[in-house]
Amino acid sequence: MVDENAAAPGEMPPSTTTPSPYPNQHPPPITPTKHPPPNTTTTTNSDSPKSTMTTTRESRATAALKMKDEQIRILTAQNTTLHTNLDDLETETTAIQHARLALEEENRTLRERHFECQSRARAAEAALAKTRQESSDRDEKLSIMTSQNGELLRLLEVEEGTNATLASECEGMKSELAALRGERAALANAVRNEEEVA
Repeated sequence: MVDENAAAPGEMPPSTTTPSPYPNQHPPPITPTKHPPPNTTTTTNSDSPKSTMTTTRESRATAALKMKDEQIRILTAQNTTLHTNLDDLETETTAIQHARLALEEENRTLRERHFECQSRARAAEAALAKTRQESSDRDEKLSIMTSQNGELLRLLEVEEGTNATLASECEGMKSELAALRGERAALANAVRNEEEVA
């Protein structure tokens, strides 16, 4: 029985491409179908129409089988190319996954460094605030000490003035005492002379 859908000799076989039933995995390889050899029985020398028709049918069947084999060969080549493309895609996907993992690791490292920098910055800000507070306290103490020193200097000047006054008064009292001593000595001499005269 001759396949009515088979292409005639010399014509390209019809397209038999169908959607792959394996969208996410490798399709199974296609192996060429082994066909039985065509009927090679010798015909008799009789040129009956039946023998001629049988020979024609056998020729058409042989041509159809050759075209089927060619279609299988083409499909096998396409299948091999598809396998190669899938392998390349898997390799590229693996490389992308490795690159993504490397980027995630680098991102994690950067986040850790950023957190560490933020912690150091907060610690530095706290230390700076403490230093400023200590500086403010020192300035306040220095201002108080300056005021106290000014007051002490004023009191010292007052004390020095008082001491100068007291020294002057002491000198005056010494002079008066010396005068009184002189008067007393004079009176004593006068009394002594009077006693001698008497």
